[in-house]
Amino acid sequence: MTDKVSLWTGWAMRISAVLGAVVLVAGILLDSYDVTFYGIILMVVSPLAGIAVSMVALLVQREMWWVYVALLLIGIILFELVDWYYSAAVIIVASVLMLADYLLSRRNSTD
Repeated sequence: MTDKVSLWTGWAMRISAVLGAVVLVAGILLDSYDVTFYGIILMVVSPLAGIAVSMVALLVQREMWWVYVALLLIGIILFELVDWYYSAAVIIVASVLMLADYLLSRRNSTD
């Protein structure tokens, strides 16, 4: 992975974590349950944002194996956060894409 991926991921993680912390502190200071809740949600989603930005950066660089790994990680996180039905589909699709990429790369390397 190149510096561009690290740079983009770092900025996504920093921005989402700082934004989440600011909203969280604002919710505590304002004594607002809703604002505090949204701050917590932003803090929980920040790793997901980092993975999504990494996936886009890797897609731009055509590093398809790592794009599939990022898609698999997103599916696993969504599996834990949301509903298992939709995220199981993402995990299955990412796994099939990773297997296809592996088999195609093996086939091309033996030719």
